[in-house]
Amino acid sequence: MSIASLPHAPSAGPVVGWGYDNYGQSDVPEGLTAVQIATGLEHSLALREDGTVTVWGGNRFGQTEIPEGLTGIVQVASGGRHSLVLRADGTVSAWGNNAYGETDVPVGLTDVVQVSAGLCVSLALRKDGTVIAWGGEFHGQTDVPEGLSAVQISTGREHSMALRQDGTVIAWGNNYSRPVPDGLCDIVQVAAGDGHSLALRKDGTVIAWGWNRDGQTDVPDGLGEIVQVAAGDGQSLALRKDGTVIAWGNDYGRPVPEGLRASTLASGYLHSLAIESSPDRARRLEAQSGDGQSRRAGKTFRACRVRVTRPDGSAGADTPVTFQLQGTYAAFDDCSTQSPTTATVETGPDGTCGSPPITSYAGATGIIHVKASAGPDTVYFALTVRKNS
Repeated sequence: MSIASLPHAPSAGPVVGWGYDNYGQSDVPEGLTAVQIATGLEHSLALREDGTVTVWGGNRFGQTEIPEGLTGIVQVASGGRHSLVLRADGTVSAWGNNAYGETDVPVGLTDVVQVSAGLCVSLALRKDGTVIAWGGEFHGQTDVPEGLSAVQISTGREHSMALRQDGTVIAWGNNYSRPVPDGLCDIVQVAAGDGHSLALRKDGTVIAWGWNRDGQTDVPDGLGEIVQVAAGDGQSLALRKDGTVIAWGNDYGRPVPEGLRASTLASGYLHSLAIESSPDRARRLEAQSGDGQSRRAGKTFRACRVRVTRPDGSAGADTPVTFQLQGTYAAFDDCSTQSPTTATVETGPDGTCGSPPITSYAGATGIIHVKASAGPDTVYFALTVRKNS
């Protein structure tokens, strides 16, 4: 579900996560910056500028247990519950769940320029355009079309896609993701999701097809100036050339963190990641509890930590900021929801508490709490941190 060989040039920056967080997959490690990202079912990966990899989230199948001494990496890919990395020398490493052979990298596989990982399948694109597939073979997703020569690949839950040099697209695997729309051409990037597919045209417009139970193929009217697309489970994302992010489909891709400016995107099962292109967002936090913890009315619980920095990323002189509650909704035992629900924010430098607005300082770490006043089992929330004018 991850994308490489993008038609634009991503830049290094802070990693931002949102959506479902039951395994911590959208809870990005503090201070993490990366040049490339990937998302799976329960875990996430990030590639640092120094060629090392950071992994977080669910580890029930060892998918976050990075092999010792793993360096010289140029691309990461996250499958259902396994991980792939591409080394600068064109070789591939894999770890995590191997129930269907998805981490059994073919012996002698070299000259690889891109990897992609699906639910239980792995793909590799060689520099000569050939595609190699291994792993689960339930719907033909490892049956690479004969004679295929590709410039980019993407694999989803049960189907795979490839972009040809001439801008046409081919797909194989589960039938609900096919056929490719008639006359589809001038494509510069493809993205395979759970049961749907996205294609980006060179004119900056987007085409979507496949399963549409959550509106994931209902491309917003007038969507243009797109430089990357990402497909998850029931959500679709598009990155505009100005760095803004557009999401449609299920609620796990929305809302996009307020004010986000990104250089690249990744969307997994029920969560998404972005690499920020604007340092100004170092002063803002978007958080969602999403951890499934039940809390009684009136009880305060820790949501996350925040490190306040200057726009250039340094922790220099003190800088007043204000923490503001953006919105909440409550989930009750009977599966009903209430939005908005009453909540208060309590935080301060180094864990001290106070009443909003609160002054924090560059480099200080504060703990954000949300207190529900109306008896929900779980409160989901969004917060921002803004520089005081």
